[in-house]
Amino acid sequence: MVQRLSEKDLAAVDMDTMGVAMWQSKTTGEPSEWIPDAGDEWHNGHDWIVSADKLDHYMAEYNPQVIAGLAANQSEVFDRFDRLILLTCSEKTFLRRIEQRVGNRYGKDNSERSRILRTYKAMEREMIGHGAIVVDTDG
Repeated sequence: MVQRLSEKDLAAVDMDTMGVAMWQSKTTGEPSEWIPDAGDEWHNGHDWIVSADKLDHYMAEYNPQVIAGLAANQSEVFDRFDRLILLTCSEKTFLRRIEQRVGNRYGKDNSERSRILRTYKAMEREMIGHGAIVVDTDG
């Protein structure tokens, strides 16, 4: 999506790749390196979070029109945006897109896919509760 928007001359970026989001230990609060295929134990002890300070700095410096991505603490930064848009799809479509994407290995492992589906549903409810515009992308 970000690539297609960028091709249409919109300043679109992915929060996962722009240096404002990171894995964080739930125990220590320290940043952690993602371990591919780490399994449930590692994932249960870590969250993908967005740094509000880094996001503010990025937005001030680059003034993007669209920022894509989800994070465990996303509600802490909702007030930075004029609009929240939630792209939804069926679980089947979601998993197919994860399997087919290139350039991002996260989600290829079964425990990662389970975590993605579990956390996405919670993040989806949170965004809707904050007034997100919902767009079904299955069709």
